[in-house]
This record gives sequence, structure tokens and C-alpha cells, in this order.
Amino acid sequence: MNEHVQFGLDDVGKAFGVTWREDAAAGGIVVTVPARNQTIVLSQSQGLASVSGRLFSLPAPPGRDGRGWAVPVDFVG
Repeated sequence: MNEHVQFGLDDVGKAFGVTWREDAAAGGIVVTVPARNQTIVLSQSQGLASVSGRLFSLPAPPGRDGRGWAVPVDFVG
């Protein structure tokens, strides 16, 4: 069994003041972190996050969570 604990992006947004949107052209989810003046792009098909041009591995890609998206708990770090 390969399950990963995930948080809803809406919950992450409420807790940390981030916003997110789907970007079909990029095939990902764009997360904006105003407090750090950062934009993070999450791949919808792979466990990858791009932060300021650097790639980071996540244990799993984001997944659908009802009408929104959920991300692995490692994303919050």
C-alpha cells in the first residue's frame, strides 16, 4: 500500500494565506505564497514542485479532493 497523507489546498490556503489556481497550459497548479513572495508550480502528473526555478521531489503528485486539490504533507514544509 502506497498511501500518503495529504492536505487540501484550500485548507493550506486558509492556514498560510496562500492562493492557488490550475494552469492547464503548464499542466500544473500554481500556488502563490505572498508572505515569501514566491510562486510554486506543482506538476499534476508527477511528484514535483518548482520553487524559484529549483525542482523538489514530493512523495506523490497532487490529487483531486472533491472540487479542489490535495497535496502531500511534505509540500507544506
